[in-house]
Amino acid sequence: MEVSDFDSNGLIFLLNLKAAFPGGNTGDEDQSLYNKAVKNILDAQRFSCIPLVNKPRIRLGTNDLKKRATYREGGGEVTHFARKVMQWEKLDSDDEILLFTREEVPHIEDEASNIMEAVAKMFTKGSDGRFPLMMTVGGTPKHPTAMFSEHEFLSERTKLELYRQFSVYVSENPDEKNERFINGFYRKLDNEIFHSCTKEQFNDLAGKLSTLSDSVLKSKVKLGRVLQRGSGGLEDLKFGRLCVGDIMQHACVGIHWDHTLKSNEQPKENKLAQRLLSVANDFTYLAVFNRENQLQPAILKKNSQESRPHRFIETSTSLEDLFSDSKRGDVFLIKPNEKLLTAEGPMKWPAIITLDEMRSKIAGLNYFVLLSALELRLRQVVSELTLHKIWEQDQATKKAMEQTWDKNATLGAILWVLRKDKSNLGKVCRRLGVTEGNDQKKFQQALEKARVFRNQLGHGAFGAFFEDKPVLDSIGFEEIKSLYWLKKVVQI
Repeated sequence: MEVSDFDSNGLIFLLNLKAAFPGGNTGDEDQSLYNKAVKNILDAQRFSCIPLVNKPRIRLGTNDLKKRATYREGGGEVTHFARKVMQWEKLDSDDEILLFTREEVPHIEDEASNIMEAVAKMFTKGSDGRFPLMMTVGGTPKHPTAMFSEHEFLSERTKLELYRQFSVYVSENPDEKNERFINGFYRKLDNEIFHSCTKEQFNDLAGKLSTLSDSVLKSKVKLGRVLQRGSGGLEDLKFGRLCVGDIMQHACVGIHWDHTLKSNEQPKENKLAQRLLSVANDFTYLAVFNRENQLQPAILKKNSQESRPHRFIETSTSLEDLFSDSKRGDVFLIKPNEKLLTAEGPMKWPAIITLDEMRSKIAGLNYFVLLSALELRLRQVVSELTLHKIWEQDQATKKAMEQTWDKNATLGAILWVLRKDKSNLGKVCRRLGVTEGNDQKKFQQALEKARVFRNQLGHGAFGAFFEDKPVLDSIGFEEIKSLYWLKKVVQI
């Protein structure tokens, strides 16, 4: 099994110390403030480590935990790494954050690199006698695409695969001590035990893991891939009914932030943490955690030090429901849900819905389904009221070949009929139960927006979708809200 089946599948970055204080000459005070800001983020995210870059490195596409992450060309280089100290390491230093240079942290290829290689390197001391307890995977050392660290190592999927490979090796190379070790490793090793080790216990654990992993690598045992990244707990996508879980951006990143305080009262490390995280990844929104690490119903926006109150929504909430809520905002938070299995295990981080997700490929396909259904329904209504005759006569006058209403009428044709005679709008609205006055005017305006929306999707948009290009930049919340209002009105 390759390490790419178990790694982080993508990265989140922080600005390094030099980029955080571009004025230079950083002293002990700046270093201390920087370490506090980094710890803020690691604590909030329950991360053990994070890569540091010299300038922003921006991910392309939405983080769905399945597709391999890709990043914009010319992004910042990874120069250092920050890692929280282990319990036993605190005896040697008062520091709560350890910094490692790029050279001190191993790098391996994401393809054809056995998971055993990652474990062997993870538990091998560096030249300075420290355990990095992490490595980068894929891409290049300065521009990696993923990490393998404590979180990935202690996941159930990884431990199961290591147990599988260790067991096969021991069955062919019998050793009672190794057998006891691998059984204890799989059944007992968890986050609590991993962090409560003494220095001697940890060195013993690291030595056995490194030695056994090296032995498996050198053996002739070749095992096929049996574990794949997968997810469950979400319903199958139903075109026309788009739910939050279908398009949400996984792992909305957050920091410790007191949303009850004004910006000038906020601790310096909190404000620095916001900048380190937002700038390095070009994140517009951050989740907010209190000091007890409880997710708060608030959102922190880039370049603003005031949080905005928000309510939580469920993965099963449809976009139609979101836009029918009078308290609708422009960004939505989804609480962690341990019952949902993502490609990286139970959903332990909050997710987020922004306009970017509503402009995604899957969202666009669903809008097109709705627009097609809207067009079909209105075409039928106009035909039932025999209002389509004037359009067919117009087509005949223009000598349009084989232009029949049932086959060829689009939203543009429907609007043409409604504009041709003012009474036609009233007749269609009455058939649909749309009241007179402002609602009828709103109905026509909504159809105008829908026509533009449909043309954008139908004329070239999908070609760009498959090249990961932005194609719905001009579509905003109001256009999407208008479409869902029409869906309700015409009952599709």
